[in-house]
Amino acid sequence: MITTHIKSLIFIFAVNVSILGQAQTITIPVSQQQPDNTIELPKKHQTMSSVSEQFGQPLEKKPPMGKPPITRWQYQEFIVVFEHQHVIHAVTIHRPKHPTTTNDERQP
Repeated sequence: MITTHIKSLIFIFAVNVSILGQAQTITIPVSQQQPDNTIELPKKHQTMSSVSEQFGQPLEKKPPMGKPPITRWQYQEFIVVFEHQHVIHAVTIHRPKHPTTTNDERQP
């Protein structure tokens, strides 16, 4: 009886290994992950006032949170994160080249 279980386990293991061996790997070169157009972003350590002078008023300003206070400004193409009054991070907003369909958008 134990021999039958061992044979079954070996068979299941062999099937799983063969299935895993057929998996496909998709790689996206780093150069293709960023959109073609480069967006100018605020520089690290830039002040809030210089950011608003250079880029205008953001679409949305999140209030400061935590200690030290972290504030987030959202523009059309990017988000800026401040600690106190200085930029600590700025990132572009990802916009897929080919929009995906969600379950809600699919028709029955």
